[in-house]
Amino acid sequence: MQEHFDLIGDYKITDYEVPAFYYGDGIGKIDLIISMDTVHYATEVKPYKGNSESLLRMIAEIMTYTEGYPPGTYKKAIAFFEKNQDNGEKTAQQKEFETVNPALLTLLEKADITIFCFKEINGSAYQICKL
Repeated sequence: MQEHFDLIGDYKITDYEVPAFYYGDGIGKIDLIISMDTVHYATEVKPYKGNSESLLRMIAEIMTYTEGYPPGTYKKAIAFFEKNQDNGEKTAQQKEFETVNPALLTLLEKADITIFCFKEINGSAYQICKL
């Protein structure tokens, strides 16, 4: 099973494990900074194998981790992988997104949270796609 992979496309990963503005016991870190040109997305991402956390939890986490940063530092985002590397099936997050409750979409819009999906390309690379 591949643990490292190449990225193709316009979006790049420019940093990872960035401390939350307010940090302490029990407070996680911003998983990835996904960037395109001068726009930087503080992104909560779930692993591509064996994770079943909900989109709502991801939203809550990224809202918590970005609170306190000056406006314009980061746009908020969540990201998930299209397919689970354990079995090749869609990830829990991809399945949830496909049948998402309209109220969750409203929350994403009001909170100005972008959604990204990592889509596998030719088995050796991923493309970060804005949904």
